Amino acid sequence: MKRSIKIPIIIGIGFILILTTSCSSTKPDIQSQSDSVIEVESQKVRVFATGFKGADGITIDYAGNMYVGNRKSNVISKVNKEGEVQDFVALQCSELLCMTADNENNIYAAGKDKVFKITSQGNVTVLAEDFTCADDLRLDQKGNLYITDSFENRVYKLTPDLHKSIFIDSDISQETLGIGWHITGITFDNEFKSLYIAKMKEGKILRYPINDDGIAGNPEIVAEGLREPDHLEIDKQGRIYVTLFRTGSLIRIDNTGNIEYLSEREMGHATGIILGKSGFDEAYAYVADYAKDIVFQIKIN
Repeated sequence: MKRSIKIPIIIGIGFILILTTSCSSTKPDIQSQSDSVIEVESQKVRVFATGFKGADGITIDYAGNMYVGNRKSNVISKVNKEGEVQDFVALQCSELLCMTADNENNIYAAGKDKVFKITSQGNVTVLAEDFTCADDLRLDQKGNLYITDSFENRVYKLTPDLHKSIFIDSDISQETLGIGWHITGITFDNEFKSLYIAKMKEGKILRYPINDDGIAGNPEIVAEGLREPDHLEIDKQGRIYVTLFRTGSLIRIDNTGNIEYLSEREMGHATGIILGKSGFDEAYAYVADYAKDIVFQIKIN
């Protein structure tokens, strides 16, 4: 059943835009970052960290470390709470995309052709291979890993004993699917009873109910008509945060389907997103900008 979507009309409001950033490879000047603020209809967008090479995936572990994937170098960077960046580990893959973390502070990374597990000490294990484009991934409460394959328009399930199977199959045959970024982002609700996916090429967010037997039910449309939705996060209230890659925007969808722009066209290409936790300010979402090689703080509360 389709949920009705209320999309507010955005009325132009005059504001002052001040932004001074540097995309150099050196560590960022923390003081200058704090002073770099974009006013967006009473919300604030701040430069948090710079110096990446194709910033894409982003996650935060429970020990208070942020990790950012560099898509152009296949290196994961570690970022502290002051926004200082250092190399953490390099992965042998065709293209480093998104990441997630577990309760033991291990990082899981989608590397297009492979999926990796990385310990907090930087030890790397290949968990699964033979993907066409492993893009994003999330863990459930039982330790199963769910991986979107963007080019196959599928979601795979990888069990703790590394059995790989198709969890959500493509609604279009592989022969007629065509090249493109189909399913990109993925996330669970807070009770692990629903799985949300971003259909970038179709401009939709879908919700799949998870039945008691662990099988996905029929999907419903949460939002549609979006401009290349990429990656997703859910807050404690069950609201969905979606990065819009093409327009460099961040939206929030509430439980009634209302869409709110938290940042509109202030970034280059908005990709990975993580909500503040573990010492990173919970009043902000942290968004990786692939075009500008920046991680932005975007106020959400």
